[in-house]
Amino acid sequence: MDVVVNESTSMGNSNASKKPNKIDWRYLSMNPHPRAIQMLQQRPDKICWWGLSRNSHPLAIEMLQQNPNNISWVYLSRNSHPWAIQMLQQNPDKIHWGWLLTNPEIFETYGYHYSRIVECNGTLCTELRASRMHPRNCAKWQGWGF
Repeated sequence: MDVVVNESTSMGNSNASKKPNKIDWRYLSMNPHPRAIQMLQQRPDKICWWGLSRNSHPLAIEMLQQNPNNISWVYLSRNSHPWAIQMLQQNPDKIHWGWLLTNPEIFETYGYHYSRIVECNGTLCTELRASRMHPRNCAKWQGWGF
């Protein structure tokens, strides 16, 4: 397997940019290393937008800003770049709350409101409880100890 260590040195005596058919562009799109970003800029048709939406490199953010329709909001919810957090604050309806909770930046810098997180998760719990605990499901509860 060919593994690129840096521009001039690689394991397996090859360079990934010389073997584009060996590149998994999904994972390269998540890589914040400047060389990875350069490769993506050279081959924009290969960009995996959900992977790039997770990428916090400033040039990756610039590509997202230039292509807002390609943003994956699920993966942007994990991105700790200030612009990503700002976009999430401006588009709360597009936030993936589960992934957002894995993003340390929401608590560190931007003080994301715990009450909003509880509110959104509370709505889900209420809907789930109403659906599963509906009287039409009583027969399914036998043996559950209710």
